[in-house]
Amino acid sequence: MSAKFPRRRVEELFERALDVPASEREEYVRAHETDASIVADVLGLLAREDDSEGPIPKTPRPVSDGAHAARVIEALARHAPDASRYRVLERIGAGGQGAVYRVRDEALRRDLAMKVVRDDPAFESNGRTSPYVDSRSLSRFLEEAQITGQLEHPGIVPVHELGVDDRGSAFFTMRLVEGRTFSRVLDELKSGSDEWSVTRLIGMLLRASEAVAFAHDREVIHRDIKPGNLMVGRYGEVYVMDWGLARVLDGDEAPASHGAAAHAFERPATLRQDDESDALRTMDGDALGTPHYMAPEQARGEIDRVGPQADVYSLGATLYHVLAGSAPYSESRDANRIDVWERVKRESPAPVARLASDASPEVVAICQKAMARDLDDRYSSVADFAEDLRAFLEGRVVRAYRTGPLIELSKWVRRNRAMAATLGGLALVLVASGLVAAALERSRLRAQAATVDRRAAIACLAELERSWPIHPASVPSMQAWIATAESLVGRRGQHEADLEALERSLGDAERVPTSEDSALDAELAEVRYRLGVYGGGLPVLVDKLASLAGGTDADPEEIARREREIGVIEGELGVLEEREVALSSLLRDRRDWSYSDPWAERDFASLDLTLRALRRFEDPIAGIASVEALLERATGLRAESIDANGAAWDRAIASIREECPIYGGLVLEPQLGLVPLRRNPASGLWEFWHVLSGERPIESGNGYRLEANSGIVLILVPGGKFAMGAPESDPDAPLTELPQHDVELTACFLSRYEMTQAQWYRLTGDEPSEWYAPSGYTGNPRIERVNPVESVSWSECNEALPRWSLRMPTEAQWEFACRAGSSGRFGVGDSVDDLDERVNAYRGESDPDGHRLHGRVDAFPSNAWGFEAMLGNVLEWTRDWSAPNAPYAVEHIDPRTGEHFPPRSWWKSARGGGARNEPLSLRVTNRWSYLPDQNDCDIGVRPSRALDL
Repeated sequence: MSAKFPRRRVEELFERALDVPASEREEYVRAHETDASIVADVLGLLAREDDSEGPIPKTPRPVSDGAHAARVIEALARHAPDASRYRVLERIGAGGQGAVYRVRDEALRRDLAMKVVRDDPAFESNGRTSPYVDSRSLSRFLEEAQITGQLEHPGIVPVHELGVDDRGSAFFTMRLVEGRTFSRVLDELKSGSDEWSVTRLIGMLLRASEAVAFAHDREVIHRDIKPGNLMVGRYGEVYVMDWGLARVLDGDEAPASHGAAAHAFERPATLRQDDESDALRTMDGDALGTPHYMAPEQARGEIDRVGPQADVYSLGATLYHVLAGSAPYSESRDANRIDVWERVKRESPAPVARLASDASPEVVAICQKAMARDLDDRYSSVADFAEDLRAFLEGRVVRAYRTGPLIELSKWVRRNRAMAATLGGLALVLVASGLVAAALERSRLRAQAATVDRRAAIACLAELERSWPIHPASVPSMQAWIATAESLVGRRGQHEADLEALERSLGDAERVPTSEDSALDAELAEVRYRLGVYGGGLPVLVDKLASLAGGTDADPEEIARREREIGVIEGELGVLEEREVALSSLLRDRRDWSYSDPWAERDFASLDLTLRALRRFEDPIAGIASVEALLERATGLRAESIDANGAAWDRAIASIREECPIYGGLVLEPQLGLVPLRRNPASGLWEFWHVLSGERPIESGNGYRLEANSGIVLILVPGGKFAMGAPESDPDAPLTELPQHDVELTACFLSRYEMTQAQWYRLTGDEPSEWYAPSGYTGNPRIERVNPVESVSWSECNEALPRWSLRMPTEAQWEFACRAGSSGRFGVGDSVDDLDERVNAYRGESDPDGHRLHGRVDAFPSNAWGFEAMLGNVLEWTRDWSAPNAPYAVEHIDPRTGEHFPPRSWWKSARGGGARNEPLSLRVTNRWSYLPDQNDCDIGVRPSRALDL
């Protein structure tokens, strides 16, 4: 590197040194640079580097002597916790001032996050002496703990304990958040992940803004809001993290109370800065923060102007990243953080509207207002910013986005006050013309408002899918969802009134049924015809059945045949009558008609479709009432499954650990949502009731007698190693079952039975069975509610099962359970004859098992581990990708679950065979491949669940 560019050498060396642990940076710099002046400059920057990610030049300021911090440490040391209470598991993060570890709280048997005052590599060693901690770092560390500890909000991680451990290291413990940073979510969105959408991320940013607004109301500003300091939990919860740079405002700096909500609580006086508390003094004079997301006044070091609006800017910059796909000032990949810092001070980033051309103008306006360089043009508070985000998501008027003649006139008057005084008449004319234009476009605006509400309703319904599973942690997101849904439904009356007014103005003269209406009319006529063919409905059939049964002249075999025939017809009649009622109601309520005037048709369609979307909130599964019921279940799930069954859990845990050698001493924790049933006397394995899926199953011998309301029975499958796939010596094994390979699995739960029709309906509100349709197989009696669900796709299962914290098993888990310790080709032996009448398979027209199609899930003998109908009845989806006509991709296997990930595949695997498969195809190793969205009358699912560790 040429000596002509010493500044560039300083920057590059500084950037590299940031990746080195703090304690090794000086040695690294001196080892990589011989120029003494450059070394001095880099070390100077490093000395001023704080908790931020970027090198921010700081104004020199006196450093507190830390007397108060020392007194706090001495007091904490006198009450040091038991050294054995916290066991370090792993380091999960580090910064310039501290390190964060996952620790085990042995007293309460839970994992926590522990932040230690310094990133000391020796933390895990037992013989470490107390490290040197300068007073400024210690003061800031204590300030972070005390401030965060007093911000009690669902979006701010609570602090449990502040202390000094037996090795002299200051620490505080917090809830351990399992999830990912908002930065990672942004990366996944940019890569095209189906899990995320811009709308969903804006909703998350709204929840973060609400947490920041709460802190502002307590006179605390964050000063380092960025995607890396926002955390998204496993269940959609959002947390604002890392309050290490927070500042407690003076009373006259605090934001004004925002609306009625601000008066729902009192600010704790203890949170105000104490002039005598060095530990709570902020670093005034320092330009703190991260450059890409830093407000201009903060970048310029104008500490007196760095207040709540600085956090507004940072939230706006995060919204910029959501919309544009990259952080502000990221147009040049070569720009380092000092260059970005310089640009923040003097200029705006590239317009977000240019980088996000498909973004809604409303949300672009919100972003621009939040990032306004002039404080007078910026949102005055985070609460105002959050309100506009909420209005955008709910389809209401966004205050930052206002256009039209009146707005343009007001802007013109502000720019030309003197001329406006002499042109008052012209101004009045402009105002009048604006009002006339608004009146003429009222119909268009009405339709636009309906469209906005429809999109908001669709987004809200989609958001519900991301609120699962039912879990105590999902309570905040469910509450927020209910509030949004109720707000949308509250505007339903206005849309109905607008639609009725439009109908009255148009009349029926121009309305003609659409082609879809005509098709429904034709189907209704067909249904009514078929009802007539069967002799006038169900009462006539019942009379006919009674006369046949009571007759004495008819041949008994003929009577039996007719009884079976009438039973089939009776079942189909019920379906037809239900369809007749549904079609009649649908045609009576339908409103999508065609108009000769295309503008009227557009407005009518917009209003009608919006009302249909809003009616979905009455759905038995996705409706407000049902979500409120689920919210109640989620709130009480721990009490229902664990607290009320403490003795049962103690017995099960002790038995699994000490009495069941097959589990290898497994130490099980109580599992949220499960209740121990028993150690099965035949299999020796433990069985559990899945509470959310239905009522407690009724024990019957070594199994259970299932009813329509019965919940899922999960068997705790032991971990172990087994040979998966078929040996090359198997003459019936195709390439897809080769090569045989060893797989070692950890323990998991797997359903004893296939999922029933009734359980699927409770989960989804849908009845997909092929055999309920009027066009179904007429030789089959009406399907029972405890028959297996079928005609469900892999995608449907993948979407629905997580609502109850369930999933599909991997192929390895399925095969391991099906074998139940056996190496035979059919689980119970090597010959087809070994299957005997144990399975529901196709054996010709004279089928000895008595099932023309699938039967009750509890109607078949269990295998050695208690699983029923793993072979036959219906095929069962697994999680794995598969490649038709290709062998196992043994080099791409998950080491814990055995899940296979072929390098190229569009197919998913199903196992076990169905009622229409011949016995030979029910070999344990046989694999079927289907597309994820494909469904078939022979494919169902057997749920599994991972252990909560």
